[in-house]
Amino acid sequence: MEPISFFPALLKMISALALVLGIMIGLAFLVRRFFQQTGMATPDGSSITILAVKYLGPKSSIMIVDILGEVVVIGVSNQQMSYLTTLDDEAALEKLRSLNRQRGRGIPAVDPLDRYKNLVRSLIRQKKDGDRS
Repeated sequence: MEPISFFPALLKMISALALVLGIMIGLAFLVRRFFQQTGMATPDGSSITILAVKYLGPKSSIMIVDILGEVVVIGVSNQQMSYLTTLDDEAALEKLRSLNRQRGRGIPAVDPLDRYKNLVRSLIRQKKDGDRS
């Protein structure tokens, strides 16, 4: 009897997997490239700018959004988005816009790793405080 060689089968399986993954990555690239939304643009290239976000819970937040110069406050939840109000105080709006310009972006970056590090630190602190009692 001739011994069974698994090496050619393994090579064939790996090449088929690489081909399928390559096709999937190529399609994802094409979809992102050709199906981008277009619209009216402000001088910086975007028509909508998120000025601030305050997360209220796992799937809810309040956003301050600049839409072609009009600043609105929107409540966002898992199920819907709700218009809350329009901001008209020019001094506060200018301060908010200048803070965003200083940061160089519209929305503050939230690093999930930092969030988990802070959570672990607070749990360790609570445990230490509990041990001292």
